[in-house]
Amino acid sequence: MKGLLFLIPVVFCLVTACQEEVPPASPDPKVLMQADSSFNAMCQEAGMVRAFLHYASDSCINLSEGSHPIIGHRSLEIRFKERGDQPLSWYPVKAVIAASGELGYTFGNWKLSLTDTSLYGNYVTIWKKQQDGSWKYLLDTGNSTPRPADSLL
Repeated sequence: MKGLLFLIPVVFCLVTACQEEVPPASPDPKVLMQADSSFNAMCQEAGMVRAFLHYASDSCINLSEGSHPIIGHRSLEIRFKERGDQPLSWYPVKAVIAASGELGYTFGNWKLSLTDTSLYGNYVTIWKKQQDGSWKYLLDTGNSTPRPADSLL
């Protein structure tokens, strides 16, 4: 009987070791779609400068056609205050969040409505989850495109 008692911990260890580890649930990309949509809503309500500065991380990078990269929150603040607010709007088409839940990206379409014309393009924004659970962008970039089909506006 004492010999059998020795087997109990061995069997327990074998059973425990053979159980499949359940992977953690993948982060829901809807959270990042909402962050990007809220970023756009703030741009419409409070202006481009305020929105871009609010959602920028301290180490953000902004890449724009025809200009050098803007690196860091302070540089972004200076550049956007020089440019002023512009009538920019966008909507995310897709979001992906890494399995770790710490990084993700969104991509979508933007529109800049000027007095006599509208410009269109695509964008990619790379986001990092902050300690308070909010999302701030690390990198924002985009390019110009022809006017999209009306179904994409």
